[in-house]
Amino acid sequence: MKQEYINSIRAFNRYYTKILGVLNKSYLGSEFGLPEIRIIQDVYLHPDRSSKDISNELNMDKGLLSRLLKQLEQKGYIHRKGIEKDSRMCLINLTERGCEIYHHLNAAANQSVEDTFAHLNDYQLQKLINSMDSICNIVNDVETNLTVKEVEPIVIRSIEEEDNTSIACVLRASVEEHDAPKVGTFYDDPHTDMMFQTFNIEDAEYWVVECNGTVLGGGGFYPTKGLPNGYAELSKFHFRPELRGRGLGKRLLQLIERRAMKAGYTHMYIVSYHQFGNAVAMYEKYGYEHIGNALDQSGLYQDAPFHMVKELLSEA
Repeated sequence: MKQEYINSIRAFNRYYTKILGVLNKSYLGSEFGLPEIRIIQDVYLHPDRSSKDISNELNMDKGLLSRLLKQLEQKGYIHRKGIEKDSRMCLINLTERGCEIYHHLNAAANQSVEDTFAHLNDYQLQKLINSMDSICNIVNDVETNLTVKEVEPIVIRSIEEEDNTSIACVLRASVEEHDAPKVGTFYDDPHTDMMFQTFNIEDAEYWVVECNGTVLGGGGFYPTKGLPNGYAELSKFHFRPELRGRGLGKRLLQLIERRAMKAGYTHMYIVSYHQFGNAVAMYEKYGYEHIGNALDQSGLYQDAPFHMVKELLSEA
């Protein structure tokens, strides 16, 4: 690599860490540094984490992680529970106090971004976000050696009746992969086996992601019972593992939001579980905000911990 490229990248890193304030001992006006905050967030989004899981997810030194986990446990923010089958492994969760501090930190992080970039107009903000997305996509392509263009052609299209069996398998496989709840969710809902018929109504749409004739994911919007006027639910948004990390989640989400706005909706509503923590993080990234209670009366997901809403705004 040319030295001028190295110098430019290092200069950007110095500048951005400075304006974010991550070099301070305490971050976001809290008692924590950035490493502790990232640990708290990761455990909140992924309950029953092992220290190995956290280390791999955050790319954090195991020795440092062990010390920080011990400190967080001593302060009452996390607790560990052993596994009967393996006495050497413990699963890590947040305590009630830890969950409270997560919500406080999450609100503080949102306010920090608001304060840092409040002077930018919508055009400048969109340009900034697009540039950030470009950095993430380029770095991710290098890490995984995979891009959409380098693999088989990906097609996003409206669901057809013959897709019913395939998309039902994708949806249930995602639940099984993440060990998410199976009772009282779409997993045991008979409508999951009739996705074409379920979404073949006014003001609802479902899209599948296909590669070489095989359905590997999908998502849509639906006028779920009980939602406020103008609200639609982002529904059954799941992918097979081979599609993840290629930017297709963002691509499909943006398509669904545009189509929902065209159908007259003003807000998108999401319900999710801790097991889908990576998806929740993506929703947060693209403007979905947590709310304290369920809005729908569907009868499903009654114990879901995450309820999120986004106002749909035209890009024009």
